Amino acid sequence: MGSIDLVSNDEADANVLVEASAASWVDQNKTINEKVAEILAGNKVDAILCVAGGWAGGNAASNGNISLIVVLWVMLDSKIYHNFTFGHRFLRCRITLNC
Repeated sequence: MGSIDLVSNDEADANVLVEASAASWVDQNKTINEKVAEILAGNKVDAILCVAGGWAGGNAASNGNISLIVVLWVMLDSKIYHNFTFGHRFLRCRITLNC
C-alpha cells in the first residue's frame, strides 16, 4: 500500500509527499507522477483509492462550515485530477466510473 499525502504514513510501503505550496496542480501532478513511476518501476496497480477529506472534521450544524467546505473543495478537486492521471498511467485495467 502506498500513500500520497502532505505527511508520511508509517503504515505505507511507500510514501510520496505532496508539496502543498506547488505553483499549480499541473506542477504538483508532474512531480507526483514522476515519484509514483519511480516507486512502481514499470509495475501496475490493481486500484487507486482516494480517501481525502477525513482530516477536516467539522460539524454540519456549524455556522463556519462554509469556509471548511471551500478548503475541502479545492483540496479534493486536485485529488480528483491527480487520480485521473494516475489511473491512466498506473492501473493494470483501465476502467472509468462515473458517479
